[in-house]
Amino acid sequence: MSTLEGFQSRAGRTGREFEIWSINNISKYGSVLGTGVWMGGRLVEVDIEFEQAYVFAKGGEADRPGLFRTDNTKKCIADVVMLRSLIDKGVIPWKRVVVTTTAMPNKEDGGRGSQAHFLLGLVDEIIVRGD
Repeated sequence: MSTLEGFQSRAGRTGREFEIWSINNISKYGSVLGTGVWMGGRLVEVDIEFEQAYVFAKGGEADRPGLFRTDNTKKCIADVVMLRSLIDKGVIPWKRVVVTTTAMPNKEDGGRGSQAHFLLGLVDEIIVRGD
């Protein structure tokens, strides 16, 4: 197995484990309606749909976990913007938009900090494991 294959396999496994953590720790939004749910046809995939929230679970145990990875943060920003557009246009029902993560950079952490804190203005809540 190549290093890339090992990384991808580990990333997929820790991502699934974090989704399970998210489901078990944010039950305040009601029952889980589904995981890996596509909204607006196949425009945006929500990691977990609760009765009262759409959740993007961005976590893992890599060298730069959660929102410390700028690629995770940029994808999450794009997904949230597309989801908000679907809500605003009445394509899908209004629910809270929530991000769960294993790590949240400080605003002073350069580009990744700026991107993560920009995300704060787009979502209703960011839940960090361990806080």
